[in-house]
Amino acid sequence: MNNYIDELSKDLKALNEQDRQDIIEFYTEYLEDGGFKTYDACLQELGSPRKVALKAMADRSTRASDETGPVNNNYRGNSKTDAKVIWIVLLAILSSPVTIPLALCIILFLVFIPAVVVLSILCALAISIFFIFASAINLISISFISGLTMLGIGFVFIGILLLFIALIQLIIHWIRIFVSWIYRKSTSKGKTEGGND
Repeated sequence: MNNYIDELSKDLKALNEQDRQDIIEFYTEYLEDGGFKTYDACLQELGSPRKVALKAMADRSTRASDETGPVNNNYRGNSKTDAKVIWIVLLAILSSPVTIPLALCIILFLVFIPAVVVLSILCALAISIFFIFASAINLISISFISGLTMLGIGFVFIGILLLFIALIQLIIHWIRIFVSWIYRKSTSKGKTEGGND
């Protein structure tokens, strides 16, 4: 059992110390109460330590997002944290063999295709801004008014780029909420099915 708990602890290194200790204490107590002394018995009861760790991290992430309350119009979340939650939940979903086709579809439609579209738009905006400013600098020497107009257009494009980045952060946040909802639905379904055995 100690080897199993040691592996679980290593797989939980992404969590803070308090959360890691809570999870280790829970599973240690669970395995001791159940009389699971050997590594193989623990493996048969819970699955691999990696799978348990992914599920525990996903549970902590979705619980943390639920504790922040409902999303309001003044959302000031951290898109890096949201992206991390999305990946942890997706990895937890992938660890279940029943949901692999569902997880692959979610990854394809919610992550990779939009990411390619977003990166294309960002690159196009950045390149446009560069050429607009280059044209404006060139035009100032020819026609001062036209050059200033072109500079104004460049600043409008910068504003559009900043709005687009804010929109991307909001979309990442909503994707995290959706993925967390799918995870909660898939784990609650597994719990009800497991209770019927």
